[in-house]
Amino acid sequence: MATATVDREGDGEQQKRWKQGGYNTLPFIMANEICDRFATAGFNANLISYLTQQLNMTLVDASNTLTNFGGTTSLTVVLGAFFTDSYISRFWIIVAGSVFYQLGMLGLVLSAVVPSLRPPPCAAADACRRPSGGQLAVVYVGAAQDQPFTRLAQVLAAAFRKRNAAVPEDTGLLYQDKELDALISTKGRLLHTDKLRFLDRAAIVTPAAGRPKLWRLSTVHRVEELKSLANLLPIWSAGIVLATAGSHNGSFTIMQARTMERHVTRSLEIPPATLSIFTTGATLVSIILYDRAFVPLARRATGLPSGITYFQRMGIGLAVAAAALVEARRRAAAAEHGLLDSPKAVVPMSVFWLVPQYAIHGVADAFASVGQMEFLYDQSPESMRSTAVALFWLCGSFGSYLSTALVAAVQRATRGRGDWLQDNINRGRIDNYYWLVTLVMVLNLGHYLCCFYFYTLKPLEVAEERGHRDEEPGDLPSPQKNGDGMA
Repeated sequence: MATATVDREGDGEQQKRWKQGGYNTLPFIMANEICDRFATAGFNANLISYLTQQLNMTLVDASNTLTNFGGTTSLTVVLGAFFTDSYISRFWIIVAGSVFYQLGMLGLVLSAVVPSLRPPPCAAADACRRPSGGQLAVVYVGAAQDQPFTRLAQVLAAAFRKRNAAVPEDTGLLYQDKELDALISTKGRLLHTDKLRFLDRAAIVTPAAGRPKLWRLSTVHRVEELKSLANLLPIWSAGIVLATAGSHNGSFTIMQARTMERHVTRSLEIPPATLSIFTTGATLVSIILYDRAFVPLARRATGLPSGITYFQRMGIGLAVAAAALVEARRRAAAAEHGLLDSPKAVVPMSVFWLVPQYAIHGVADAFASVGQMEFLYDQSPESMRSTAVALFWLCGSFGSYLSTALVAAVQRATRGRGDWLQDNINRGRIDNYYWLVTLVMVLNLGHYLCCFYFYTLKPLEVAEERGHRDEEPGDLPSPQKNGDGMA
């Protein structure tokens, strides 16, 4: 059976007349990314200092505010993916996102410049006025800058309507319609799988009056789209804990850096927020070494063009855990010099002790995050690639919210018993919190390995193998054409 080749993002004939993509668009993409990173890198790294020093928030409240910011920002990507896959092009989504981005940055500027939008400076250490709800609202709105779903709903609705129907032993009797699925299966249709068989009821053909309706009858391909998304979620969820572990590089670790010796020379002192460059640098170096050195060597051993699979790449990234030894050493230095009750004093310990902690997260990102993106893009249904990218950012969103929940739980559990998380980090035990996160990451690695063991790749029909066939069992008239009664 021949496979129809139709562009899924617009009118096929019109798209053929346009020459899109290629290296001509690369400078625009790079310029957009550079401007974005230039703005967000400084914004994200310094916001913890702004919240604690200018808005007089406690360390825990500021940390939770930041992770909630990150979670909400990543969550909005899902809305962009929905409109991209369903209604408008990626270009206009980028334009709309850029407009909201500028509005968000303007809100932050107003918060920092207009005195009425932030609380007055502290008159004394114990006389700090907390920000009001309106003042926080300006920061929240400023910080949160950044129809496949209909088909999924139709499959669920059709399966529920026929929940008492028996799935035929011969799956070839389930509803197929190559013409109906042409726009969403240009690479080939998804084949039937035996997982989540209760969803197969959506493709059962039953007698009914009139032509088939998609809310009562779905094709096998559309059923398998939903199965594919459900199948990849367990492995996708393993990235949530990695996002949780890295979320505090912009909060607790920055506060550690504020108390450490930051002089490079006698006259040059680096801001604590600049340490984030070591995460980005480690990520870039790791990606370059991976592509230029590791992949050629691994290719000889495995025979795979990519050297290793994206499953293995994710596993390596998830196995990397940041150690809490640096914070333990910093606290010991503070105690040795009698600075436990002087949280604003500089501990005689170089801030560059924190570099390995940042670099480890950069290496983990180069493996786990890139591998996860490859996995989601490859294993998601063809017509839901933007949704797959949204799932990647949604992982970061859930990781940020999980971080907020974990911090709140630790604060409640340790309150009055040597608080782990407190404004005076010299008296706190952030190192214990880091060890807790490391333990959670070890358990998460076990979760990932179990999910990988039971995972099956999505089955995709090859057009060449069915080119001699005009019809398959289950092919029936499309809901958009006149046909025999069925539902």
